[in-house]
Amino acid sequence: MTILTQSSNNVDQFDLYAIQEPLTVNIPDELAQQNNWLNWKYTDIESGKPRKCPVNAQGLLRGYNDTSIHTNLKTARDRFKTKCYGSGISLHENGLQVGLGGQVGYLWCIDFDGFAKYNEPIVDDDGFELMNLLSSYTEISPSRTGFKTFLVSDKQPTTKSKIEFSPSEYLDKYPSISKYEHRAIEIFSKGSFLTITGDAVGGKDLRFVTTVDLDSIITIINSKAVAGGGKGLGSVGSVASVSGAGVIGNASYSKLLPASLEFVLRYIDNVDEQAWSDTANALARAYGEDGREFFIDYSSGEATGEVYEGFDLGVVNARFDRALREVARKPDGFGTKHLIEVAQANHAYPRDTSLQYEDALANAFAKGTYSGNSDYARNELFGNEGARNDSQREGPQPAGKLTSIQDLTMLEQVDNTDAGNVAIFWKLTTGDVRYVLERKQWIVWVDNCWQLDAGCAIVHQKMLLVSNYHKQKADKFYKDAEVTGSPEQRKMIQRAAGMSVKWSIQCRNKARLDAMLGVAQRDMRFIINAIKLDSDPRILGVANGSVDLRTGNLRANSRDDFVLKRSPIRFDPNAHAPRWIKFIDEITSSAYRVTNDKPEFTLRPHLASYLQKVLGYCMTGLVHEHVLFMAVGRGANGKNVLLDTFKAVSGDYCETITPEGVIVKSSVWQAVKRLSVLACQSLPHHLQI
Repeated sequence: MTILTQSSNNVDQFDLYAIQEPLTVNIPDELAQQNNWLNWKYTDIESGKPRKCPVNAQGLLRGYNDTSIHTNLKTARDRFKTKCYGSGISLHENGLQVGLGGQVGYLWCIDFDGFAKYNEPIVDDDGFELMNLLSSYTEISPSRTGFKTFLVSDKQPTTKSKIEFSPSEYLDKYPSISKYEHRAIEIFSKGSFLTITGDAVGGKDLRFVTTVDLDSIITIINSKAVAGGGKGLGSVGSVASVSGAGVIGNASYSKLLPASLEFVLRYIDNVDEQAWSDTANALARAYGEDGREFFIDYSSGEATGEVYEGFDLGVVNARFDRALREVARKPDGFGTKHLIEVAQANHAYPRDTSLQYEDALANAFAKGTYSGNSDYARNELFGNEGARNDSQREGPQPAGKLTSIQDLTMLEQVDNTDAGNVAIFWKLTTGDVRYVLERKQWIVWVDNCWQLDAGCAIVHQKMLLVSNYHKQKADKFYKDAEVTGSPEQRKMIQRAAGMSVKWSIQCRNKARLDAMLGVAQRDMRFIINAIKLDSDPRILGVANGSVDLRTGNLRANSRDDFVLKRSPIRFDPNAHAPRWIKFIDEITSSAYRVTNDKPEFTLRPHLASYLQKVLGYCMTGLVHEHVLFMAVGRGANGKNVLLDTFKAVSGDYCETITPEGVIVKSSVWQAVKRLSVLACQSLPHHLQI
């Protein structure tokens, strides 16, 4: 084992990149038993940008997927003793399957760069918290400035993605270590190799996590990065969708599968300076950092099988670094299409070759060979755009125009965006949820009537259906994949299913639910103006329907009537109210006398009829009479009982206001009271209440 004694704040780069002997006793058995171990060494340390590169027994550079260099752990460890090569495991092009406790999944690496204090068993707070969250085999990285956690998951493998954090707390002490300035977590499970040190932190047990759990972990990591001032995954893609497309390279450029890309590069001149430079730019633009290994193989001649004598790894890396910088400044330009065209210009290129893309399902649509649910998968992978043709997608496409304010095409587009979720929300609720613009309130059609959803509790519950929609769509994809004949099509359908599962999890997060609510409030399909509510003044909402006051007939509630106000009383046209009728007679009668201990009234049926008419008029929304009714009297004459009963029966149609609500100045109020008394006194006796 290499013993490091560096204590200076300015760490020597050769010391930083020293290779340690693997502590094989700590390595989990599930990894130690693999036969795809390999050796690696640092190259180009002097440039300040060293790379870990797989090598064969003679120290010559090879690709991680070169099976001739794959071996067992013992052989890989022995080569450290003789040549100081590091040890690692190849993840292959399509991931490394590992059995764990009766379950089979893929090996995933969560690589924490810049989270550990150099050459000390100390990690920062973020690293410690996330390490406990992952709770799986973890080991110190070769540079001793970070650590790696390994997981096994049934999640489909992806290439490397980076979640960027804010600079490390150790940067001030070690300013020469760039990893502290660019603290980040890389997540990957294919298309690379893992360096293994065996310098374990804690136990040696691997943990199995489901796709859902792993996506949740990634979401938490991204949220912590952003909350701490880092960029996180950036503006591309869903934080739970850790795929190489869109995160590593440019999402607007199609990608060939590794085997097809290597085939194309075989027919491109690697000696011509212009062709070589254009290839670097195209690979950087389409594949990002993942394109470096392909560029090295292409430049060395490994892709063609003829080694280029003038190959210089330092020059090749420098050219690709330059290409990455140029792509950052100029995102549009040569991409996959250009590489194919150059290769096809070579007279030796086989004309009947069929290339496979990472979005191979799109090719299946274009060829008409996909037999599953094409609408489901097409919309999931590409939205309503349909199958993409790589020859037409060399750069970003212009956006369409909304031809009319009533054109709902854009609103109906279903995809994995907040607007797409709102489109699904509308389809699922079918008009049962509306937003009252003037009142800034939601109303919902529940139990066969409109109700005010003051706290948005019902709307929230219905929005959770969108998450379930995406989950059901994923289940449908998985079933389609089982009956699809082509392995490539099956893989891409499963990819679509995985995307749906990840997005369904996102749709339950507060951020996505709040965003859905906000977008829906601006969607013309949900918006309704307050003037449309209770717009028919002769329709009275009751507990068991609506009463047409023109006919006195009860009818079923209609969603299109938008009757929001409602009486709590069930309407019964055959009901009798003898006590109410007697009460009306009592309070409209003249003064009574007591005979034989029984009160005797002088009934005034004309006044009782008028009072019933007044109450009936108040049950409508009509105001054409331009009258204000006032009940006056000395007390104990039924005013409060009458109005309290009327208010209870009216329900939402009645409000109580204070006198100040209509009278501002007390002097005016006193004058009105005086006038009301005079008016009452001047009325004929038979009209006074």
